Amino acid sequence: MPDDPASTLHQKLDRALTQCDAIAVSSLAHKKSVLDAQQRVSDRIEVIKRSLVSSGIGACLLEPDQMHSEMQPEVLLEMEVVSRELEWRLRDIGRDLVLHLPKQDEEIGSLFADLVETLDKLDRR
Repeated sequence: MPDDPASTLHQKLDRALTQCDAIAVSSLAHKKSVLDAQQRVSDRIEVIKRSLVSSGIGACLLEPDQMHSEMQPEVLLEMEVVSRELEWRLRDIGRDLVLHLPKQDEEIGSLFADLVETLDKLDRR
């Protein structure tokens, strides 16, 4: 079975949300700029996660083996297109996050570094 772009993206979304949760309980979570950024990113990732499911390709996450054996090439292409679009939206969230973090605060920057890397990494299948 080829790599499933929907599953790969779903895993990336879960990883990013886990990183957001870790930021929310970090020692810097008392800073308004940290909590605001964390919540904004978390909310946007949740929207993308819902978009993945509501796009119709979310069904591939339920029965991946069966779906791939029965899929027409057009459906596989649609999965790839939707996954890539949502990946670009994640990259946009990462860029937006970098632009809005306090530039002078290295501690905050390092707190968000792994999350930014996760969001910016374009997973190629």
